[in-house]
Amino acid sequence: MQDYMLADLTGEEGLVGYWNFNEGSGETANDASGNGNHGTISNATWSTDVPGALGPAMVVINEFLASNTSCCTDENGDYDDYIEIYNPGDEPADIGGLFITNTLGNVDEYFQIPSGNDSTIIDPGGFLLLWADEESEQGVLHVGIELGSGDGEQVGLYLADFTTVVDTLTYIEQTADVAFGNYPDGSGYWLYMNPTPGGSNINELSIDHGYSMPEMYSLYQNFPNPFNPVTTIRYNLSQDAIVDIIIYDMMGRLVKTLNNGKKSGRYTSVQWDATDEAGAPVGAGIYLYTIQSGDFTQTRKMVFLK
Repeated sequence: MQDYMLADLTGEEGLVGYWNFNEGSGETANDASGNGNHGTISNATWSTDVPGALGPAMVVINEFLASNTSCCTDENGDYDDYIEIYNPGDEPADIGGLFITNTLGNVDEYFQIPSGNDSTIIDPGGFLLLWADEESEQGVLHVGIELGSGDGEQVGLYLADFTTVVDTLTYIEQTADVAFGNYPDGSGYWLYMNPTPGGSNINELSIDHGYSMPEMYSLYQNFPNPFNPVTTIRYNLSQDAIVDIIIYDMMGRLVKTLNNGKKSGRYTSVQWDATDEAGAPVGAGIYLYTIQSGDFTQTRKMVFLK
């Protein structure tokens, strides 16, 4: 069964629809044939614990370069933009079958990373480079999106249900041949740096081209995590700004907004007591928390236990 779920069908004459049943949540069975014949699943109990299967685990977008003019080339000698994925976990993670996009929320612009190929597996503590060149015919690790370098551009990874977030980022203006990445790796602490594609990030930036050290933004992993009954969410800004911390459930429904536009200094934390906007306790499960400050947004996951 798992082999069929991971298979990619191409060129089958007369194919009407193909359903992998690998969404992991929700009530929609997505048609992978491209014909749009999506189905509805009733009373499903989803499980990601399939023997022999490698899930995406908690991989994160760790670094990207949105304007590559002289930094580094792909296997064809092209100076393509790249996105680096990091696996901070203790088990291998396979990102095959995930969707990647530069337009959050617009499923028509999502590109599915091919599955069933060992090159999409990331070892524990390892890195995987995706070339954002819109030239997917060049190989599995070449994705059908490009990265913008302007203020407010986006990049995101989603599960096959199109809605479950693996990691997303709305970022600030980028500069040619300067990477934007996490330091330390996977920390959620974003800053400009020298590119280190496929390797551990370093807190260093060359300024030979006259580019000064920029602002730094970060949304840290909540602590404790998992938690019960209260957790602390910490974030950094380079200056006072209007900030909201918004909590969603895994269906994308608003649970609670923290801060409500209050100005926050550079080193700030807020607490969530696992209640919704009405003050009612929420159920156990996985929740998303998003920071919004101007054009910068970032989302992370947390787990509430009862």
